Formats: sequence, C-alpha cells, structure tokens
Amino acid sequence: MEINQVVILIILSSLIAILGNVAGLIKPDYHKKISLISILLIIVFTSLSIHSYYQEIERLKYEKDSGFLQVEKLVYPNIYLGSNAAVNTPDGVDFSSAYDFAIPLNVRIDNGYLKVSTIIRDAEGDIIAVINDNNWQVTSRSLDKNFDQAAFEVIDSKNNVVFQVYTVNNEAYVNGVFPREDGYFVVANETGCRLGTANPNEIYIQKIFKYPSFAYPGIRI
Repeated sequence: MEINQVVILIILSSLIAILGNVAGLIKPDYHKKISLISILLIIVFTSLSIHSYYQEIERLKYEKDSGFLQVEKLVYPNIYLGSNAAVNTPDGVDFSSAYDFAIPLNVRIDNGYLKVSTIIRDAEGDIIAVINDNNWQVTSRSLDKNFDQAAFEVIDSKNNVVFQVYTVNNEAYVNGVFPREDGYFVVANETGCRLGTANPNEIYIQKIFKYPSFAYPGIRI
C-alpha cells in the first residue's frame, strides 16, 4: 500500500471519529460504537503506514547507484570462475594474468571475507558498473542489480546476466561476461568458461534473483 493511500485512510478514520463525537451529542450509544471503530481503524492504518515506510526504505536501498557487497565469512574457500576451480592463494586470484584468461577480475580473501574487483560491461562492451574490493558503483541506468548477504548480480538492458558472484558451502562462484583487450570476451557460467564474441544470443547465465529489483529486493528465484 502506498504511503499516500495510508494518509488518506487515516484522514477518513479521523473524520469518522469527528462524526462519532457529533453523533454522541445526539445519541450517546452512537458515540461509544463509532469511537471504538475509529480507534481500531487508526491502529490498523498506523500499522500499514509503518509497514509502507519500511518497504519504501528497503526499495530505495536497492535503487542506489552505489553500495558495498557484504558477504558471509568463509574459511579458505575454493574460488570458481564459471564451473572451473581456481587455485586459491593468500592473495586470491588475479584473472588478468592467471590461466590465460586476461580479464579484469581479481578475487581474494581478506580475513575470511571474499573481496571482488572487476569492471562490468554489457554485451556491446560498454562499462555499466565497477566493483573495487566489494564497493560497487553503477555507471549506467540501463541495467538492474539485485543482492543479499551472500550474492550480487547485474543484468543488462536485454535482461542478460552480465555478472554475478555468490558464496555457498564455503565456496565462491563468479560468473559473467568479461571483456578482453583483443575484443573477445570470456563467458563464465555453469558450463565452464569459453572465449568468444559474446553474442547476446549465445550468452546464458542463470539468474539468482527475481527482477525488477525494486519489486523483489533481495528475493531469489
């Protein structure tokens, strides 16, 4: 229920209370009955107003252009790019030089917490978001993103997942479409990693969350 609707209902209940007082001048029994109804209505509408207020606060959090990815603490987890396991080191994995991927992605563990840094692009190669040690900044209004305490996900204007990171069972998974300097893209998803031109029709990364995020903040599929 929208806040404006709640305000209108509170005004109506107040009018009922006033009418109850007027009716009480005519017939005392009416005053008691209408006053009780008014009190109940005010309690209900006030509760709805508080609920609506916190819903609005939650919605605004998911519409912000920047934020921090806070994930649960891990104990020396395995790190996966797609379905490919990467050897974890105390410094994490820098995929710009590891395994010939040559993509702008660094994943590390800092005091038990996953830290991710990357540049997120759409299928056309345009930068739409940046993550630096879990501090994310959206640079395009043509995307949507959703997140909770164990995952962060970005979709582009074509409803394709272009980046996601999540943790489960002490393992960290990173999927997405990652550009290379030679014009090709590394696509990492549940089937593995492959090098290609990242044709939007060829990309499929299963969504974690429901969209749009303002309607389903933090709600998983």
